[in-house]
Amino acid sequence: MTQRRRRILAWVAAVLAALLLAREFGVFDLDVYGERHTLNQTVTVNRKAGTEKVGSLQLRIVQDGEVVREVLHAGVGAELAATFELAMEIEGATWMPFYKSLTVRYSGTLRTGSDAVTGDAEGTLQMRIVGACVGRTAEALVHRAVLDSLAESLAKQLTD
Repeated sequence: MTQRRRRILAWVAAVLAALLLAREFGVFDLDVYGERHTLNQTVTVNRKAGTEKVGSLQLRIVQDGEVVREVLHAGVGAELAATFELAMEIEGATWMPFYKSLTVRYSGTLRTGSDAVTGDAEGTLQMRIVGACVGRTAEALVHRAVLDSLAESLAKQLTD
């Protein structure tokens, strides 16, 4: 190989490496991927006997002291303001470039202003992502999937 070809190949390799690093560090986004996930979740809501049916619900899901999701539900019946404290642990290699297999274990406790309604939830989410997807996007995908499922299950159980 001639000296000129080596230089061209070195420049091409350097440009590709710079583009991959810039994409990974968020300088620009290039996410083309497909994802599939399975979810096993248990949500338990306990009501004391004689507790009025919940009609209007304001549910806040809090993680690390920050509200990450808020659910408002209007209906006929008692008003309830509830907070769900979420703890989540993500396992898996988010740094892999074209295939990510992530497992999320989460749990939490439902708190209201009184002890008439209490509850808890726990679950496991497994997600596989194939394609060009940076680690931040992968973590956002699993986070959103957990929050969507939790918000729907908690709101349904609290208002039924």
